[in-house]
Amino acid sequence: MFRSPKTIALIVATLLMAAPAVFANDLHWRLEQVNVVREMAFRDEMHVFDKGHPAKNALYFLSIGDGIKKLADPPDDLMKLFLNDTVTYEPATACEVHNDYVQDAKTLKRGTLFWVSSVWWLGDHMADVDCGYSAGGLITDKQIKRFAYEHGAWKIIDRKVQEY
Repeated sequence: MFRSPKTIALIVATLLMAAPAVFANDLHWRLEQVNVVREMAFRDEMHVFDKGHPAKNALYFLSIGDGIKKLADPPDDLMKLFLNDTVTYEPATACEVHNDYVQDAKTLKRGTLFWVSSVWWLGDHMADVDCGYSAGGLITDKQIKRFAYEHGAWKIIDRKVQEY
């Protein structure tokens, strides 16, 4: 069926006007979910590091920077998600990274640096996350984790170990 140029123009204009609203909804969803995904990536890396049993008085530094190369403190709302744990969490800029160890810059207590450097959205309900940890020396891990949002919750569906 042939449509007049005026009708086609009206359809195209309507679609173009609706596109920003759809994009804004997608962007809003991702902004709401990014710290949920980051928290899960941090906690999974911690589980890998301490086999699910953190040492008493453990000290973990959190970064959203590029591994140990570029430290960046997580936003306050992400740090607050770790307040009630038995482990002490500090932002990354509170630590010093040495070749053989990571330590608190003020107390000199040894700790472990965990990072989530990138979240790549593969759609609204799937994301890849670059993350890892370092306690200095050879005690390091770097992975790309794939997350999927299913049945109202995020879960890890794949892990790929990366060379660091």
